[in-house]
Amino acid sequence: MSKKGLLKDIGAALTAVALVASVACGAPPQKSIGGFEVVSLNVVPSEVSIGEEAKVTAKVVNVGEAQDTYTAVLTINDIESERKDIVIPAQDIGIVTFSMVKHEAGSYRLAIDDLTASLSVSDPMRVIRSAWESFEPLAGMGLALFEVSNNNYLSHTGQITSAQKEELRASSVVKIDAYLGKVSNQELREKLTAATQRPVPPNEAKLLAEFFDLYCDALDSAMNDLRSSLGTEQKSVVQQELRAAWESMEPLAQMVLLIAESFRDAYLMRAGEITQSDYYTRTAKVMEKIAAPLDKLDNEEFTEKFTEAWFESSGAEKAKLQVEFFDLYESLFRKAMEDFSQKLGQK
Repeated sequence: MSKKGLLKDIGAALTAVALVASVACGAPPQKSIGGFEVVSLNVVPSEVSIGEEAKVTAKVVNVGEAQDTYTAVLTINDIESERKDIVIPAQDIGIVTFSMVKHEAGSYRLAIDDLTASLSVSDPMRVIRSAWESFEPLAGMGLALFEVSNNNYLSHTGQITSAQKEELRASSVVKIDAYLGKVSNQELREKLTAATQRPVPPNEAKLLAEFFDLYCDALDSAMNDLRSSLGTEQKSVVQQELRAAWESMEPLAQMVLLIAESFRDAYLMRAGEITQSDYYTRTAKVMEKIAAPLDKLDNEEFTEKFTEAWFESSGAEKAKLQVEFFDLYESLFRKAMEDFSQKLGQK
């Protein structure tokens, strides 16, 4: 045998000895390449709100002939998020689960190996804020309109002069314009502008009746949207403090709507659209509806002032009591709105 052949045989023998020694010393075997297959990838639930947990579960099959360790790498939008090792016996299935919580709304693409799934994350607070942005200026505008009505009562009963009424009206108009600028309903804005121009238009009562009809629809819709956005399906995200703030404000908001309905009917009567008898019938129905929010408020002073102003007085005394009632009402409602807005801003 040549010298070259002898060296080759010696090298092969040494390699075999090294391999035997490696196994005898317990050295870990190398992982099988291509020994695993990810057969399913699921996200439950696939739609969550910000701050809610989703579970990402993958089933992995060890197609090799020996027990081995699989490293599952979860990527989110093609960026590695987390990895986990799982030991799977030969020809068996292993399950690996990741928990994830996202704090930004959006659609996320999840992947492990070649399998993908999607997770949709919504922001319920954004929905609530949007509903509040529609409701708040309408509610505030209603209170400012009630101020104008109060001033008219005081003027008609001789408790303030015409000059004082105009001065108070100018102050209320500034508030109304500020709220009106935040209202997206163009028809509502145009109708109020036409009805409140100076000199007073001859069809003022008809225009105001039409405005209050539109206003009631807009406010009712905004209230329903806000109520829906705070619905039970959002309990895991919307804090109890915000719900409590809404429960305190809702009956006061309902009264804005009902009083606005009463104003609409009064203007309809003035415009000759309904009879005085019709007006009284409608007013009675409105007062029946007001009983429910009054019960929810459970405010004895407020209920007494409302009852005196609307049922137990007339003439100048009625005007005076209505002003006192609206002053208290406005104070309570604005405080409730500020409380809700503050809690909403903290989320």
